[in-house]
Amino acid sequence: EEFDWFRCLLKNLDSFTTSAKRCLTVSFLKKVFESLIQHFLSPKYCDKLSKDLSKSMLRKCIKFSRWTACKKIFFTALWGNLLFSASCFVYDVAVYMTSPRIKSDSTLQSLLNGMVWMTRKTSFYGLSLVSSSLGFAVGAYFNVSVVAPLCSGLFDMA
Repeated sequence: EEFDWFRCLLKNLDSFTTSAKRCLTVSFLKKVFESLIQHFLSPKYCDKLSKDLSKSMLRKCIKFSRWTACKKIFFTALWGNLLFSASCFVYDVAVYMTSPRIKSDSTLQSLLNGMVWMTRKTSFYGLSLVSSSLGFAVGAYFNVSVVAPLCSGLFDMA
């Protein structure tokens, strides 16, 4: 029997639409945050917050010793992922605040539930930010001997 693409599409359309909305909105929010930091912050912080992590990691692996590169990559990844995490957090807060259950119930219990939810989300995004940065750093520490020789000529071509 032949696979029915149309039936599969209809079955998964809701989850795809939700994921696509989230993806587009988070990308849009990240670009808005980038334009805001360019307008309000100094160039030093703009550079830190809008850095291309992969190029920066490769440069650090080539330039520094393994342990120094690892430490520098951790902080670079922390700064570099901050706007994305903030965009995801703002999206989640907006979705939570516009959910029907919030509009229908404005009691003290609803307020407490909202505070618990906000604490959980803040902890989740903070932990994910730190763990992704740690993952970048640990990956660079163990792969620096492989990555650096392969990519040493990459920046000479530009």
